[in-house]
Amino acid sequence: VPRRPHLLVAEDYAPNQAVLRLQLTGLGCDVDVVNDGIAALARWSEGTYDLLLTDLDMPLMDGLELARTIRLRERTRGGHLPIVALSAAVVGDERQRCLEAGADDLLSKPISASGLSAMLARWVTLPERATASIGGDGQSLAGAEGAVLDLDRLYDVLGSVSRSRAKTLLATFLDAARIGLKELEKPRMVAIGVVREMHRQRSSAETVGAMRYAVMAGALEQQARTGLPSSLRERLLSLARELDAVEAAVAQVAGGADSGPAPLPVDPEPITHGSVLVVDDDPVVLMQMDQMLHGIGVQEVLSARNGVEAVDLVARRKGVVDVVVCDLNMPEMDGVEMIRRLGQSDFKGALILMSGADEQILTTVGELANLQGLKVLGQIHKPVTPAAMRSLLRQTSSAPAGRSAVSSDPASTPEAIREAMARGEFLVWLQPKVDARTLAPQGVEALARWRRADGSFVPPDMFIVLAERNGLIGELSGLLVAQALADGARLHRAGHRLKISINLSALWLDDLNLPDLLARSVDEVGLRPADIILEVTETGVTKDVTVALDVLSRLRLKGFGLSIDDFGIGYSSFEQVGRIPFTEMKIDRSFVNRGVRDAAARAILESSMAMAQKLHLTTVAEGVETEAELEMIRELGCDSVQGYLVARPMPVQALLDWLAARPQT
Repeated sequence: VPRRPHLLVAEDYAPNQAVLRLQLTGLGCDVDVVNDGIAALARWSEGTYDLLLTDLDMPLMDGLELARTIRLRERTRGGHLPIVALSAAVVGDERQRCLEAGADDLLSKPISASGLSAMLARWVTLPERATASIGGDGQSLAGAEGAVLDLDRLYDVLGSVSRSRAKTLLATFLDAARIGLKELEKPRMVAIGVVREMHRQRSSAETVGAMRYAVMAGALEQQARTGLPSSLRERLLSLARELDAVEAAVAQVAGGADSGPAPLPVDPEPITHGSVLVVDDDPVVLMQMDQMLHGIGVQEVLSARNGVEAVDLVARRKGVVDVVVCDLNMPEMDGVEMIRRLGQSDFKGALILMSGADEQILTTVGELANLQGLKVLGQIHKPVTPAAMRSLLRQTSSAPAGRSAVSSDPASTPEAIREAMARGEFLVWLQPKVDARTLAPQGVEALARWRRADGSFVPPDMFIVLAERNGLIGELSGLLVAQALADGARLHRAGHRLKISINLSALWLDDLNLPDLLARSVDEVGLRPADIILEVTETGVTKDVTVALDVLSRLRLKGFGLSIDDFGIGYSSFEQVGRIPFTEMKIDRSFVNRGVRDAAARAILESSMAMAQKLHLTTVAEGVETEAELEMIRELGCDSVQGYLVARPMPVQALLDWLAARPQT
C-alpha cells in the first residue's frame, strides 16, 4: 500500500483552508496549510512534500512568485515539486501565466472533490482505498463535454440551492431554448440571427450543465459565422431532439420540491451587499444569477433584460444600486451605450462586465467605463460561478464603490481621518521595483494604507481625495512621508540600499517650504536626497504651475530624484517632461497592460521610451502582471518594472523577508 502523500497548501482565506484540508485528508493525504507564499517557501525548504497547492492571490508573496522562486532554487537543490495553482476566475491567459511561472497544473475554484481527485491522480500516488472511493455518481466534471445533463456543473454555477430551484432553472432553459429554435425556423432567417441565438443557447446550456447541447449549439454558431447553413432545418431538429434528452434527464433528477440543498462544500463567509443589478437578455442567466447571488449573501438582486430597462431602473432608484453586472451584447440598448448613460447619470455604484466577448473588447469597454467616471470591479466570463463573483464583490466589502465612496461611508469623514491619524491607523506599504532584465531589486514605492481598527482597509483614492478636500493633506502627507523614510532607513541598515519612491500630493506642491522640510526629514533618518525619488502626476503640476515649478526645481537642486507618474494618460505629458527637471518616467499601467495586444498602445509605449532615452530619463513600467508584458517591456528597452508579476505591496518586515528569500545574484 503506498504511503499517504504529504501535501503543502498555501491559501490565505480560512474557510478555503478548512474545505481543502477536509477534501485532501478524505482523499488519503497528509496536509500542512500556510497563509502566504513566504511561509510556504520556508516550509518547502525545511521539509519534503509530494505536491504544493497554492492560491494565486495571497499577501506577502503570491502564488506565481512562489512558483518562480521554487523553480529557481531547484536548479541548485535538485528535484521537481509538482505545483498546482488555484484560482477563483480562470480567464484570459491566466493558465499560460501559471505555466510560465513554473506551475504544473491549474484548478479553478470552487474546487470539487472530483476535480481535486483527478488532479491528484495525475501528480501523486494515492492509497488504494482512497483511490477506490473517487468517482461519485458519474455526474462529475470529468468528461462533461459529452454529458446530457451534468449536475455537478449546474451546482458549481448555482451554489448551495435546493434541487427544486435547480429544476426550475432547468425548466427555464428548456422553455427558452425551444422558443429560440422556433424563431430560427421562420422564413428569411439570416445568418447573424442564427449566430446570436446559438451563442446565447450555448452559454445557457453550459450554465445548466447540458454539455452535449452546448457543444451542438456552439458548432452551429461557428458554422453560421460563414453563412446560413444549407442543413439548418436538420440541425435544428437535432437540437430539438437533444432538448428532449435533457428534459428526460431532468425528470430523473432525484428529490422533489421539498428536498434540501445540493451537497456542496461549506460556503465561505457570505458577501453583504445591499443590491446588485444583473443586466442580460437571457432569462436563464438572470435566474441563475439571482439564485447564485442570493446564495452568497447579496440582500437584493435586481434584473433587467436590456440597457433601457437598466438605465430606467437606476434612475427610479435615484442611482442607489451597489453593483451592476452587465452583459455587453443586448438588444435595444447594448452594454456600451448603457455604460455611457450610467456615466452621465448619478449612478454611484460599481460595474462588473460579464460577457462571452473576446478579452480585448472587454478591456476596451472597461477603459471606457473608467473614462466615464465609473468604477469597474473586473471582468467575468459566462457561466459565472459563486467563487468568481464573490472574489469581485469582495473588492467593495471594505469600502463603498464608485464616486460616492467618500460621502456615503460615515467612517470616512474628516473627523475619522483625524482620529485615525491619532490612533496610528495609517500605514506605509512598499512595492518593489526591479531591473527589467535581471529582476534584481532596485527600489521600492511607498504606498499609503489605512487599516481601521476592525481590520478593514479604506482605499487610498478615497481617503487621499477626502484629505485634499478638507485641508488635511499636508498633515497626512507629513505623517506618511515620515513612515516611508523610516522604513527606507531600515532597509538601508539591513544592507538593502534601495531607492525609496514617495508620491507627492498635488496640493502639497503649493507649499514653498516643502523642499527644506523634506531635506531635513531625510537627513534626520540618515538617508540622502539622492536615495529618494519623488513621484508627481502631470495633473499635480498644472494646479499652480509657477509655484509647482519653483518647488520641483529646488527639490532637484537639493539632490532628490523626480519622477513623472502615470505618464501618457494626460494631454500635456510630453510638454511637462520638457519643462520640468525629471529624472524618471513611469509608464502608466493601462499602456503596459494593453501594449501586448493593442497596436496603438504599443506605439505610445515605443514613442515614450524613445523620448525618455533622448532625455536621459530612467524608465519604469507600472502594473506588469504577465510574462508577456515583461517580455514586451524588455524588447522596448525599459529599465525597471513594477507590478504583481514581481510582488505586491507589503509592510517593511514582509519586504525584508521577501528580499531575504530571493535568490542571491
